[in-house]
Amino acid sequence: MTFVGCDLHTRTQQVAVLDTCTGEVSECQLAHDGTAVEEFYAVLPRPVTIGIESTGDGYLGWPEQAPFDAIMVTAAPDHVPQPLVDQLAVGGRMIIPVGVAYQEILLVSRTPTGIVQQRTIPVRFVPLVRPPR
Repeated sequence: MTFVGCDLHTRTQQVAVLDTCTGEVSECQLAHDGTAVEEFYAVLPRPVTIGIESTGDGYLGWPEQAPFDAIMVTAAPDHVPQPLVDQLAVGGRMIIPVGVAYQEILLVSRTPTGIVQQRTIPVRFVPLVRPPR
């Protein structure tokens, strides 16, 4: 299974858990701090291979590495980014907080016949920040 996550601040917990159930974990960041990356690797229970795209735009995902079996977004855009949907493999799933004032977690799945979106729970996440254009 190939997984991609988008966010710096919660990746330690995510990767530690995801590495136990996936074959490869990749990550897309708007920016990163080298110290945070060193600390992140130091607390993992065992060595993990992670691809880090440090200058990416989480809204755009990582098309060069797609398709992904799973995408987890930990910052909220105001709508589901089509580039992320396009990067899901058939049978792939994305969990993403969506909304501005009111947010909810959506489970987006790619089936052989199309895309299915399922609303789950109300949440509050930081907004998904995009680089200046």
